Amino acid sequence: MGKRTLIYSGALTLLLALSLSTYTNDEVATSSAGVVVIDMDRASISEINYESPDRDVLLTILNDEAGEYLWAEVTIREEVEVEVEAEVEVEVEVEADSDEESATEGLEETEPLVTTTEVQTTVTRFKAGATLEALIENLAPMNAKRSIEATDSLDAFGLVESFATLTVSSEDGSESIRLGGAAYRTQDRYISDTDGAIYIIDSSPLSPLTRSPRSLQDRSIFGVELSEIVGVAIASASRDSLELRQINPDDSEAAFWAREGESAGSPPIQDWVGKLLRMNAGNYVQEGEAPTSTSELLTARVLTIGGETITMSVLGGQTDEGEAAFYASSTHTRGLVMLEPSRTDNLIDDFEAVVMSPLGSVEP
Repeated sequence: MGKRTLIYSGALTLLLALSLSTYTNDEVATSSAGVVVIDMDRASISEINYESPDRDVLLTILNDEAGEYLWAEVTIREEVEVEVEAEVEVEVEVEADSDEESATEGLEETEPLVTTTEVQTTVTRFKAGATLEALIENLAPMNAKRSIEATDSLDAFGLVESFATLTVSSEDGSESIRLGGAAYRTQDRYISDTDGAIYIIDSSPLSPLTRSPRSLQDRSIFGVELSEIVGVAIASASRDSLELRQINPDDSEAAFWAREGESAGSPPIQDWVGKLLRMNAGNYVQEGEAPTSTSELLTARVLTIGGETITMSVLGGQTDEGEAAFYASSTHTRGLVMLEPSRTDNLIDDFEAVVMSPLGSVEP
């Protein structure tokens, strides 16, 4: 390698070092993953609040007898077109020899419809699933790729209009950042802290905040894997409790269900219990949408290897149109959820015909 090449190489290295120093603020906290912009640990976080022009997402970490869970409230604002009556002034010419009442007699007052836009607000509350749980992990702490020494106004980074704010709270206080525009041709995004410092972050961990509420909901009713369950007790409105235990729960190939006190399995019971434990929650029933009249159709009590007990109830009712509707609530869902009607109806019917029959055989 020639002397001139070595000189150029050294100069290039020096320029790169100087360039990096202009984009990195040496006074901010750093970690192995980058610059720390929200410095909190997972155990201390109690609430996360995302606010933007078209949606708000409030995540609250709660605790009850069953343990810790994440409750979400998503508020979506969208412009919709609506038809409204136009305000029209009708001028009536009154002749000199007639009064106003006789002149307008027989005229029909018709108000034309015009299309306008208004902001429609929808609030959805539900128990959050794994996607939002992972979001919290990414915020404890939250790291930026690097700090930016701003030479332009904040508007150049999308931090003046149409920005969003993200606030992470704990018992000791809160930390906030302002989310701006996207960096060119990347998934990166500009942010600023309360001191006005600007950073670049990878925005992909925050993408769940802009998804539909349905995709963010915990859809599990029991919240455990089949391999973690050792027993289940089921009862219906017309039958006493049937207790079953899972043999070889940790071996999916050899696992089967048998009545308590018996060692022989039954394919119909195996199939029915599998359908019960794999039930998925539909949408959470929102405030003001709760059914006015329901009856309890089925209850289940699930026991796990770790000694946890999960209880669940299936309720039946009717929609406003008179169609059958089914709901469930459990110690895992922490609220009332909708169930798919046809599958739930078949599950209830099969409990009588299959599970309560001798050895699980189907009665003619």
